[in-house]
Amino acid sequence: MTDEPTPLHAWPEQRLAELLTAYSRTDYCVAAPEGSLTLHVGELLPEQNLALLQAGVISWCVVTAWNPQSQLRSADRNDAAQDDLKAEIESYGLKWWEAAGRDPAGEWPTEESCFVLNISPEQTGSLCEKFGQLAALYGDAESEPWLLFPNWGQVGDAVVAAVDCDQLPDDVSERLQATLEQNRNVF
Repeated sequence: MTDEPTPLHAWPEQRLAELLTAYSRTDYCVAAPEGSLTLHVGELLPEQNLALLQAGVISWCVVTAWNPQSQLRSADRNDAAQDDLKAEIESYGLKWWEAAGRDPAGEWPTEESCFVLNISPEQTGSLCEKFGQLAALYGDAESEPWLLFPNWGQVGDAVVAAVDCDQLPDDVSERLQATLEQNRNVF
C-alpha cells in the first residue's frame, strides 16, 4: 500500500465538488501594511484593488505549504514546510505579507499562508508544485481572484466537469467561472 495521495483528476466528483466549494468559500485574510484585506475567489472589491495598486502590487497570489494535497498534517510539519516556502519566495527575489486561509464555517483549521507580491502565474504554479498544493488564489490588476491550478493540463477536465455537474452551490459555480477562463488562458 502507498501513502501517495490520489491525484486530483482521479478524485470522485463529489469529493472534488466539496474541495472546490471549500476553496471558493475560504476567507483569504491578508495582513497588508496599510490594513487587513479579506479576499475571495471571483470577488475583488474596487477599494481592495485600489489599495493593492497604491501599494505597488500589480499581481499576487495567496499560497501555503500547509496540508499538501489537502491532506491534514501535523502542526510541526506544516510549520517547517511554511518556513521553507517563505525561504523559496525570498529566493525568487519576491516580497510577501502574512496571510491565512480561513474556513468561515469553521469546519477545517486555519492555514498559515503567504500573500506574494508581483508574482507571475508560472512562479505561482512552481510554488504550488514544489509544496504539494493543488491550487493557489491568484489575482492581478486586470481580473478577479481565481484559483490557479498548476497542473491544469491534467486536472482541467475534472474541474470543468465538477463545475458543470450541478453538485456545486450556485454561488460557488459563479465564482469558479473566472477560474475556468483564466486557467485556460494561462495554461
